[in-house]
Amino acid sequence: MLKKSIMTEKELKERAEKVTEEDIESILDKEKELRNTFSSSGPLKRFIGDLRDLFSMVKAYWNKDYRAAPFWVIGSIVVALTYVVAPIDLIPDFIPFVGYLDDAVVVALCIMMIEEDLNRFREWEANKI
Repeated sequence: MLKKSIMTEKELKERAEKVTEEDIESILDKEKELRNTFSSSGPLKRFIGDLRDLFSMVKAYWNKDYRAAPFWVIGSIVVALTYVVAPIDLIPDFIPFVGYLDDAVVVALCIMMIEEDLNRFREWEANKI
């Protein structure tokens, strides 16, 4: 089980290196659940567009359509999204607004870490035929 604490960049990278194919499959299976979480009110709503792109990037990597990103980038996305759906929170999600604050911090950290790769993916996706 994923221990819930607000992650540092170092911890996110360490966990990303340990991501397995099963972890990738698991998070892809939770896309609908995550979309519901991100579209609800609260801090994660800001990331709904990013969530779409993060899932698209993981799917493209998984399908071997896009391999320009290093694996730690894909692993970081999987770790961050797994953090959001993990049942035990540092701040319980049922607390209005602040319940998703730790999740928002982890997602924001992930996006900041992978921003260049995410932008390259977005450009690739926009230009693919």
